[in-house]
Amino acid sequence: MARLAVRIEARTERGTREGVLPLVRVCARHGAPALFLFALGPDRMGRLAWRQWLGGRLVRRKAGAGPPPAGTGGWINGVLRPGPHLGRRHGPLLRQVRDQGFDVG
Repeated sequence: MARLAVRIEARTERGTREGVLPLVRVCARHGAPALFLFALGPDRMGRLAWRQWLGGRLVRRKAGAGPPPAGTGGWINGVLRPGPHLGRRHGPLLRQVRDQGFDVG
């Protein structure tokens, strides 16, 4: 039987806050080993969004397509306001993932 290993990267505040624990539960339920990689500095999603805007990718979005994938607030982190420091804000979450037996980096 083939084995599967999963690599999960959490780079934004919203992704860390809302996405990590559900993925931990899914991996634990199925017995899948996983490596969770976390960004530890400030969330700078807004800088990425600005670069994509300048590249024209966001200009071609369909009208009425809904909010951007990172949410409305995430698109101004690092541009119009300082982004939250992910390592300080989510330290207990990182330890919780580690304590459940997953690799954390």
